[in-house]
Amino acid sequence: MTMKAKRRAKRHRKPKTAAPAPMATLTLRSAPDPELQKRDLTVRTVPVRPSTLDEANRSVEATLATESRVTVLDLQSWRLFEEILVMRGAEVPEQMPLLDSHHRYSIKDQLGSIREMRVEGQQFVGRLRFGSDDDGQRAWLKVSEGHVRDVSIGYRVLEGPIIEPGKSQEIEGVRYTASPDRALRIALRWQPGEGSLTPIGADGATGIRTDTPAPASQRATSSTEDSVMTFEQWLAERSMKLADLSEAQRAALQKDFEAARAAADADAQRGATTPPATPPATPPATPPATPPATPPAEGERGLTAADVQATAREVLAAVQAERAQVITQIRAAGEGFPAEVVEAAVREDTTLDAAQTRFLKHVRDGRTGTGPAIHVAPTANRQMIEAGLLLRGGYPGDGLVTRYDEETANRADRLRDVSLVDVCRMSAGLDGIDFGPGRTDAIRAAFSGGTLPKVLGAVVNASLMRGYTLVDGSWRKFCTIGTLTDFKKATRIRVTDKDDLETVNAAGEIPMGHVEEEYEEIQAATKGKMFTCTRQNIIDDNVNVLTKTPERLGRRANNHITNLVYAHFMANPDMSDSIALFHASHANLNTTTALSSANMGVALAALRTQTDLDGEAIDIGRVMLIAPVALDGTARGILNSNLIVVASTATVEKGDKNVWEGAAELVSDPRLSNANYTNYSATTWYLCGHPDDGDTIEVAFLNGKQTPTVEEVALAGNVLGRGWRVYLDVGVQAIDWRRLQKNTA
Repeated sequence: MTMKAKRRAKRHRKPKTAAPAPMATLTLRSAPDPELQKRDLTVRTVPVRPSTLDEANRSVEATLATESRVTVLDLQSWRLFEEILVMRGAEVPEQMPLLDSHHRYSIKDQLGSIREMRVEGQQFVGRLRFGSDDDGQRAWLKVSEGHVRDVSIGYRVLEGPIIEPGKSQEIEGVRYTASPDRALRIALRWQPGEGSLTPIGADGATGIRTDTPAPASQRATSSTEDSVMTFEQWLAERSMKLADLSEAQRAALQKDFEAARAAADADAQRGATTPPATPPATPPATPPATPPATPPAEGERGLTAADVQATAREVLAAVQAERAQVITQIRAAGEGFPAEVVEAAVREDTTLDAAQTRFLKHVRDGRTGTGPAIHVAPTANRQMIEAGLLLRGGYPGDGLVTRYDEETANRADRLRDVSLVDVCRMSAGLDGIDFGPGRTDAIRAAFSGGTLPKVLGAVVNASLMRGYTLVDGSWRKFCTIGTLTDFKKATRIRVTDKDDLETVNAAGEIPMGHVEEEYEEIQAATKGKMFTCTRQNIIDDNVNVLTKTPERLGRRANNHITNLVYAHFMANPDMSDSIALFHASHANLNTTTALSSANMGVALAALRTQTDLDGEAIDIGRVMLIAPVALDGTARGILNSNLIVVASTATVEKGDKNVWEGAAELVSDPRLSNANYTNYSATTWYLCGHPDDGDTIEVAFLNGKQTPTVEEVALAGNVLGRGWRVYLDVGVQAIDWRRLQKNTA
């Protein structure tokens, strides 16, 4: 071995305790780690932004996550995934703890907190704030001096469809392809939970982000006698330039560069006379004569030089494909702009966001000689613009006073006839954006600012909630309302007391009783819809897409719950005892019992004599009569009339007192006789105990949220507009058959 190789081997000699493996050689133990699984959080390493250091407040910003593809370990399934965090799906908390190396079992492990979290394009950013105690001060000193460079974020994926290896799938308008040997998870909804300072990051490519061209991890490792190929040189051999790569692409290729260096160093340790500066151009024809000193443990796979070459080729192909897709999006977004501006964006911009910024700058700065730029002075604030659009869409004035204030509502009245293009002009003016005289100029400027999206979002949300609350769902009169914490099946237990109270003996001993449990299972599901407001809608001044469309969706969301309830109990599902909800064995099915005064008495008697497991009466008090609209008149005559009208015979008979007046509360609904529902009938009617007195049919909402969720969604890069999705998480289940009764004619 030459002196040069010996020095290299000594410099890279491995310590006796194994160091953490780089991401490029990520391995997985064959058995799950129980301690890790307790955390229930996925983690990934992110860089600190040193240029944002604030000495006075002991704070610094970090890019907490990006939309780059990263290999992560799912702690619950103990499975390696490639994962893409969709930034628009982040549920941004106001604050989360900043920990020391993911230790979270004591407040002593908390170094501070992470605040001011937000989504910036394809990045999730937050500010690390360090505490004033000794631990916080010590950690701050190490970060500010540049010793600690990595922050590991922990998060929980709430909605993440998985694409199996080698498969492709279109999700929310974007087509994703999983790598041949690893599944790809698309985190559509995810929730950050913690951030931790870590001495060694899991990803060798991450580190402090600076404005210098070459971070330390990319500079040559050199001495007076030898040097190692730099990252830029490594890229040049593969026909790539560092400046042409996005941050995500740099990170992916940096992993392979580090792995290549590690493989070269391993060759030197095995006795190679001259360690190669770069991996060979083609995989070696024969394997190394000397095997590795320490074979991989069971369940692990080491990374060979051939693996590195194969991965590099795959990454290069992926980079080229991604670049082609970005160029296509840039050309689509640049339609209508001068060709030289579009071509400059294709050559120099690595992301669609950067290209759109270039196009907007052209709109702002490129108007010399073609007419004066327009800057609309803000004559109204954002709330007034929102209120004016709502008034124009039919929102009641008194509702605006409640939603905003009287002054805003009064001033909004002068804005009710303002067009959507004028709304764009006012919004751009509030943002301080200059724009050209055309309608398209105003629309582009407004969509690039922050006011218009907030205005449109507020109008959409208010209109949808108005539609939702205007519908008085009949299900609320006879159903109980519950809460579910997730989408798994939840058990609803009915506890029934056994045995009556017994006499207490002279010694004061009270006999021990016991209970028996019955149960039903309930599960939530998600229903949703998307709609958009495009540039054409704005030019056409179609305000209905912002007011009437979401209002109709709100009505449908409420009606959907009612549909679920009636479809459920009309279908007569099996209960946990494997007997249908309405069945003779449950003593709650009366046949040949048309709705009449006499049959009302029979049905009420059968309902109120229901007993629990011990044979004791369950004491049903208030009762609901659920009937189709065809029986509405008959039902009202039975429940609301003072007298019973008796059919006349030869002798005129007088009416008698109606003993069933007020015996039940009427719930009339057209779904009972609608042919779209199983077992529909215009003559079948039901009795139900009041939900305040005991379990009937439960309507359960995820996390107790009874109203629809409205979220803005990103549209394709070539679509100028805004989109929203509306969804509701709800489940329905009959809980106790004893308080429900079916009567057929």
